[in-house]
Amino acid sequence: MSTISAAIRKDLRDTWSAVLFELDKHMRRRRLLIALLLALVVPLLFYAVPRAVGVPFAATSTLFAGTNLGFASLLVLISAAFFGGDAISSELDKRTFLVSYVAPQRRTSMFVGKYLAAFFATALVTLFYYGVTFAEMESVYGWGDVPAAFSTSLAVALLYGLGALAVTFTFSSTMRSTITSNMLSFFALLLILPIVSGVLSIAGVNPWFVPTYYASLTTSVFGGTGGFGGGGPGGGGGLSSFSPDFHTGLWVLCVSSIVLLAFSAIVASRRQME
Repeated sequence: MSTISAAIRKDLRDTWSAVLFELDKHMRRRRLLIALLLALVVPLLFYAVPRAVGVPFAATSTLFAGTNLGFASLLVLISAAFFGGDAISSELDKRTFLVSYVAPQRRTSMFVGKYLAAFFATALVTLFYYGVTFAEMESVYGWGDVPAAFSTSLAVALLYGLGALAVTFTFSSTMRSTITSNMLSFFALLLILPIVSGVLSIAGVNPWFVPTYYASLTTSVFGGTGGFGGGGPGGGGGLSSFSPDFHTGLWVLCVSSIVLLAFSAIVASRRQME
């Protein structure tokens, strides 16, 4: 038992070391700074522009949140592609994965550390965006007038980030080229998957199994269906009679994240051993 316990503690330490190393790498590459800047500028535009031109804000804080957080799902996708698009492929492309043969660390802990670092970075950007929006609501509508669905929207956005990162890690683990995996991650999340869900919706097929189909859930909890990111016509547009179901969306995002991450971990481990 003591040997197993020691091995578990070592894996946890190694995983945490990988998390810190990856976060530091995101900082040095300015990716985290760029994403945080985007998370600051966008909600400020929703706040500053109406004040500058004298346009009144929404009648209620719920409508204000539903409008301002419409960009949240797109920001999550951008962050996921930023932080996960080349997490594994960069090691293969630069052949730095060879270090793992002599490093006293299991490749599984390295993979988990990379994923957790990507999620922490994505979560930080998402929390920052929601924090700025929260401050704006307090400024406009006063303290305490925050819709109850605000925390639900945040939780959905974080879960959406888990699913989006699982997609990017799938490309990153299967592609050797950093450029290819980055491009596939961006295009898949922002273009290909939304188009697929849109085409299926127009054809009369409910695209319930497409993760990006549930982009609008971050704002639909406020009673609307608006949103910028990844839903396609089936995600709240007017070209289809389908609309994402909240509970189905939660299940799809959870299951797809687990399946894609397991697949990515297996592929990455085998490719490192080639």
